[in-house]
This record gives sequence, C-alpha cells and structure tokens, in this order.
Amino acid sequence: MKSNGKLSKNIIFYSKEVNKWEKRIPKIVLVIILQLFIMNTIQLYFLQWNFANYTELNFYSINLLIIPLMVYLRFCIQQYNSFKILMNMYRFEEG
Repeated sequence: MKSNGKLSKNIIFYSKEVNKWEKRIPKIVLVIILQLFIMNTIQLYFLQWNFANYTELNFYSINLLIIPLMVYLRFCIQQYNSFKILMNMYRFEEG
C-alpha cells in the first residue's frame, strides 16, 4: 500500500489532469460547431444561396473536414475518463 504522501500527490496530479481535459472538451465542441456553420455558410455563399444546388455530396465533403477534430474530441474524452477513473481509485485508497 502506498503512503499517504504519494496518494495525495497522485490525487493532486490526476485532479489537474482531469481539469485540463475537462476544459478542452467544450472548446473542441464549440470549434466543431463553428467550423460546420462557417463552412456551410461559405459554401452556400458560393452557390448564391441557392439551396437547390446544395447536394448531399457538398454536405458530406464539408463534414469530412471536421473528422480530425472529431478524432481529437474522442481522444480528449478518453483521456478525461481514464484520469477520472484513476483519480477516483486513489481517492478510494486514501479514504
């Protein structure tokens, strides 16, 4: 069993990591939403706001641009979950 000093240091470390990843998730979601809105608006501008020319292919081609952000969002959520589990485990051992 670990000493209380090491447990406290681990809890502090994991708390900082959880907070770091917790702050990134809403920012990335906001960037994804803004990118979708801006890219669709730009494409509609180039189509002279004619929705008849706006096909599914146009929609999917724009959405392909956000795939890297979606992968990063998934990574952030996984990191958040793993650090949260470890932090709770050390808190359980401490108390």
